[in-house]
Amino acid sequence: MTSRTGRRLMPLAALLFLGLALLIRAFDDGALRQSSGTAPYASMVWAAVLFL
Repeated sequence: MTSRTGRRLMPLAALLFLGLALLIRAFDDGALRQSSGTAPYASMVWAAVLFL
């Protein structure tokens, strides 16, 4: 994969991480919901940084 192709995929990756985080928050009331706040959102920010 070239860097141009990877850069074009980063907004899609960020949206997927955001969707995952929101799905976890919507459907889980347990420990996963409490600990899921950091990882998906951090991954979303990292994808945005790679895009930029």
